[in-house]
Amino acid sequence: MTTLRFTLVAEGTSDKVLIPILRWMLLRHHSGFDWLLVSESALRGASGNPNGRNPLQLPPMRDLEKIPDPKEVLRDLLVEASGLSGRRRKQINFFAQRARVPDFLENWEPLLRLPSAQQLHNEIAALTFD
Repeated sequence: MTTLRFTLVAEGTSDKVLIPILRWMLLRHHSGFDWLLVSESALRGASGNPNGRNPLQLPPMRDLEKIPDPKEVLRDLLVEASGLSGRRRKQINFFAQRARVPDFLENWEPLLRLPSAQQLHNEIAALTFD
């Protein structure tokens, strides 16, 4: 949170921008991991196995924001998408893979079907910069 605030302030952004972002982050205590579960191809790409064929059981869009532990679901899906087994499976760097998922998202539109994403979008769109 401190890094985000200093980054925004350093860029000349007022608290008018900061407050809705922080509110959203506090409401979504698990930091948007559910948002990373919208694309099988993004998960496969981030796992380092973009051409993988093993089936992934992504949760339905309507249930994404109801998942009690989306971080755990994301971890399991990235491991499964990697196609690795044994020792190599245990050496997967979840944090690096997780950070790469947005890089492989080709279509961000499905996110706007999620109420929390739509709320954030609307709050940012409503901001005026003086």
